[in-house]
Parts: sequence; C-alpha cells; structure tokens
Amino acid sequence: MKLPLKSISKGMNKNLPLFFLFFSVILQCSAQSEARPSDTTLLRELKITEYSKDTSAGAVLLLDYGKVSIENDGYSRPYVRLYTITQRIKILNESGLNRSKLNLVLFQNYDEKLINIDAVTYNLEGNKIIASQLKNKEIYDDKMSKEILVKKIAMPDAKPGSVIYLHYTIQSTNIQSFNWYFQGANPVENSKFEVSIPPVYAYETIYQGLDSNCQLTKGEDYAVDNYGPNGYLYHNALISYSLKNIPAFKDETFITTAQDYIVKIGFQLNKYRSRDLKQEKTFLSTWPELNKALLDNSRFGGYLNSDQGDLHVILAQLKLDGKSEMEKAKILVNYVKTNYKWNNLYDVLSQKSLTDFMKEKTGNSANLNLLLISLFNAAKMNAQPVLLSTRNHGKIKANYPLISYFNNVICFLSTDSISLLLDATRPQLPFYCIPPDYINGSGLVVRKDSTEWVVIKSSVVSKVQNIMTLKFTPACDSLNGSLTMTTTGYEAFKLRQFWNTGYEDFYSLVIQGKKGTFDSVKVINEDAPEKPFIVNYSVSVPMNDRKVDTSVNGDSSQISFPPFLQEVASINPLKMPERKYPVDFNYDVSYEYRSFISVPDGYLVYQKPADTYYFMRDNSATFFFKASQSNEKSLQVISSISFNSLYQPDDYKELQKFFDVVIKKYKENVILRKKT
Repeated sequence: MKLPLKSISKGMNKNLPLFFLFFSVILQCSAQSEARPSDTTLLRELKITEYSKDTSAGAVLLLDYGKVSIENDGYSRPYVRLYTITQRIKILNESGLNRSKLNLVLFQNYDEKLINIDAVTYNLEGNKIIASQLKNKEIYDDKMSKEILVKKIAMPDAKPGSVIYLHYTIQSTNIQSFNWYFQGANPVENSKFEVSIPPVYAYETIYQGLDSNCQLTKGEDYAVDNYGPNGYLYHNALISYSLKNIPAFKDETFITTAQDYIVKIGFQLNKYRSRDLKQEKTFLSTWPELNKALLDNSRFGGYLNSDQGDLHVILAQLKLDGKSEMEKAKILVNYVKTNYKWNNLYDVLSQKSLTDFMKEKTGNSANLNLLLISLFNAAKMNAQPVLLSTRNHGKIKANYPLISYFNNVICFLSTDSISLLLDATRPQLPFYCIPPDYINGSGLVVRKDSTEWVVIKSSVVSKVQNIMTLKFTPACDSLNGSLTMTTTGYEAFKLRQFWNTGYEDFYSLVIQGKKGTFDSVKVINEDAPEKPFIVNYSVSVPMNDRKVDTSVNGDSSQISFPPFLQEVASINPLKMPERKYPVDFNYDVSYEYRSFISVPDGYLVYQKPADTYYFMRDNSATFFFKASQSNEKSLQVISSISFNSLYQPDDYKELQKFFDVVIKKYKENVILRKKT
C-alpha cells in the first residue's frame, strides 16, 4: 500500500504523523553495507581532486551512513540505544583537514560508551593504496565536566588527497530522543539513516528542512528479531531514509544556530507499550501537563513553594516599603546579581536545593532565577517562570510539548504598572535587560492548567557612537588624535564582558588588526551597567604611504585618507548569492561616526565624498553620510547606520545591496592638496 505524498506533506506542515515503526519509510533509499570500501572504490575516490558540485569545498562526505538500534540483552536490564556511524570522507585541500580530527562527545549521565571503532586513512602513492590504521593508544580522553567526556581522535597520515574511513558505535541509555543530520559544514554525496525499533516503543518523527524536492514513499516492511526483557521475542521494524547530493550549509553569519536550518530528522519517544503490547503509556503530553509536571518537581516548583521564612528576612533587610514597583524590581534583581554567582550553566531545573544554593551562593540559571521569582512573590509582586531556549540551543517547535526544547528559565514580572522579563545571571546588564542570547522567539509561561506564550524580545536601545578628533603632524607624515567610543545596550554589554575578562581580550576586540599606534586606553562606567560604556584612546596613523606627488617638479603633493580611519566596516558580510533563512542580527542596533579633521597649514580640501542617504523599504535599514566645512581649516564628516534585528530571506538581496552601498561609500577618501 502506498502512503499518499499529499497526506504526508500536510502532516509535515502541521502535526506530523506518528509512525509506530511497523513499516519502512524510504526517501530514495537503499540498504548500505558497513564494510570497508573495495580497492576499486578507493582507487577512484583517491584520484578525486575536486568536488564538481562545490569547487570551494575543502572536504566532501562521499558516504554518511547512520543506524540507530534500540536493543535489549533479553534479561531484565533496560533497553539501550546503539548509534553506529559509517563515513568515507575525501580531503580535497588544506581547509578540509579539520575533518581528520574527531571529537566524540559522550554524556556520562546516559552512561554513554564508545564500544567499537574502526578508522583508517587511505593515501595513494603512485598506484599503490597505503592504509594507516588508527590505534587505540591514539584515542585520548578529555573530561570536560562531570557529565561530559570527549574522545579526541586525530587520524594518522591525513593530508589533502586522503580518503578517511570511519566506523564506530556509541552505546547510550538515552532512548528518549535522537537525531540524524543530513547536512553539515561539508557537502554530502550520499546520506543514509536507518532506525531499528522494537514494538514496545513508538516515536514521533520530526522533520526539518525537507522540501518538495524530497519524495517520501513507503517501502517494504521487514524486521529483525530482538529479545526484550525476560526473554520476550519481538520483531523490530526498520525505517530507512536516504538523500543524495546535499550541499554544505554555508553563510552562517547572523543566524541563531545552524541547528535551526540544516536538513535533519529527529525521533522523540512518544509511547511505551507493556511487554504483551496491550497497554500503553504516553510520554508526549500537552503544554498544561508539562507545566504541571514542572510545578510538581522539587527542582522547579519546590523552589516556588518552599518555606518563605528566609525570603522574608531578606526582604526586611532590603527595606522595600514605600518604593515604587519599578524600584522594587531593580532592588530585587540587583540583590540576586550581587549576592549570588552564575556558574555558566543553563537549565530549566535547579542544580541545588534552595537551602544549599543560598548557603553556597553559586548555581545554575534556574537556581538564580527561581530564587528571584520566589523573592518577587514573597514581596506580593506577581512573578511567573518562563521557559526559553537560548539561541545556541535552537528554536522551540510549539507543536511538540517537549521539555528538551528548553534549556533555561527566566522571570516574568507582571503587575498593574509594569511588565518585564528579568534575569539575574549577568551583572554587566541593566536590571531590566535580559541577555541577548535569550532573544529567540517565544517563551512558555509556566502556570497550572493553562498555556501562555510570551515574546522574548529586547527592551533596550543598542548604539555605538565613535567620535574622532584628528590633526596632522607638522610634516604631514602622521594623523594623530583621540577617539571616544560610547556604547549602550547590548553593545555596551559586549564590551563590558571583554573588559572584565582582561585587557588583552578587550584590546583584541576593539583595536587589534588596525594599522597605527593606539595608546592610553581608558574606560568609563565599567561597573555601572545602566550607564553607557565609554572607551577613550589616542591614535596615530602613518600617512607617508598616502602622500602622492601630483606635480611635474615634485613641489606639490596631496594626501588621501578615509575620514573614519579603520573604525568602519570594509567587507560585506553577506557573501552568498541567495539565502533561504533569515538574517538575524539579534537586536536592533545603530552606529554613528563623527570625524573632526583639522586641515594642515598649506593644504586645502581638494575632494570629499558626496553626501548620501540610502535606505531599505520601510526604513528597515538606513544609511546617512555627510561631509562639510565650516571654514577651510576644518572638515567634519558624519555618518550613521541603523539595522532592524531581523530580515526575512526575501529581504536578502536588498540587504546585501545595502551593505555594498555603505562599504563603497566608506572606502571613498578625503583628498587634501597642497596650495599652489
């Protein structure tokens, strides 16, 4: 029986159908052997020098084959997930050598283990194939944390022209969810994925990036035997997927995370059946059920329902009586920021009990923000938890009530006079401002018996203003002066973060790479997050290479230089001819440049860039440039640029042109010529 394409497409656009895994769904699929490649195949692949479908590629995955099998040893032990990967990778040039280094991440809370690996680097010497086998002693363990162990592997003798063969299996107790990524940083010639599941489990299938060019059809049912707990014999069903000629995911500039846009397929455990397959337990619930489960959890609701005695002691010390609600909010947020430290870990569940956290003063994001919510509620100010996903964690799919879509919790304060999203993890931000990596769509308000979403958006204005005062030396061999950079909002937050990590990091962000000498760097308001962050420094840029002889006898010269020196953009960051996903700047931002230039004695302004005003439709991006003289001894150049936070794919060409116009203008020089 054929599964109609129409019904599948409809399901993919709305609520995807639940595949109980009693059949195979095939995307242009065929079974794949896990054996090493033959000499004939290797000889052909070793002679490849360029990938014709993407000549810029540094490497190409000739084969990317994965298999997940949910298995049991036939006794009382729980099922485990075996995830087997088989790859053949062609290294085309030096830029592709990163594919010869592997970092296999093993999550210890799921008892993950690398149970086998077979890895070989093949090279061609003359017409002879040379195989370099990876040895066990060349695999190194890097324990990143208590929960994460990384197996670090560097393939032996890898170089441009090599073909790398990989085959390994990772065992895990995490059978709740898993993914297969058809697309990545390199093009893929053949990608295949196979799933083998016993009938005691049913999974929801979640697709991303599969468009109308990918035809879904039903394949033949077939099965393998698998013993379940206490000797029950089941027939596993297999689902197979295949895609060919998948382009590399490119142009990752200005996006949330590649995980939101690459072609992939995910499986989420939905139901568990009893051993006789007659009873079912549902894992996928509704949003209200998920909220209730969190509020009943001691690591979430336990914070909100804990004994408030200690909280009232804190409130008494803070002397909130007589304060406005906005003043109270500022005091409470800053109290948590000042007295407790974030350990750089996100989670929706608290890492420590409230008692331990208040004693140790350090915890994850849930520890800090659930405490903040409890303080607001103890002060009779209505505050609710809001679950969100940070930008690196990916977008939330509202059709699927899964806790795994979230990795953080913040505070939603809603009273008669104010409505604010608040966070206590970043002291470098104003109290009313959430971190920029939280701006990622909507968040789920955690309330019993209801579903409410709130838009996670910026509440601050982010600006950068550069004011330059410049003067030539008497010999006109150098342009010296001072620069004041004033930043607000998230731009100020970014600089404060770098300043707090150390002068070297700050210097590399603000100054490194520019030609000239930069001295006397000073900052203002580094510890005052509600005030602008200001940077002052002196600058000296040599001009000898910008002086040009324009006369026959050499007694006249001109000087050509950009009015904003090196403080403006010089390269268009949007390089792709088209884009299928939004350009996401994260937040609205504007830049202003002011350059006050003293014209040296004996010179006049021979040429200055023409005034320009350019904008995108609906003024979603604007550009202004003006150069003027109040007298012959001074030149003032002013420019401003503003961007909205988000541009859709239909805006890409126009935005790309906008950058071209701006950068071309900024490359135009002021020309001073010696008076005759």
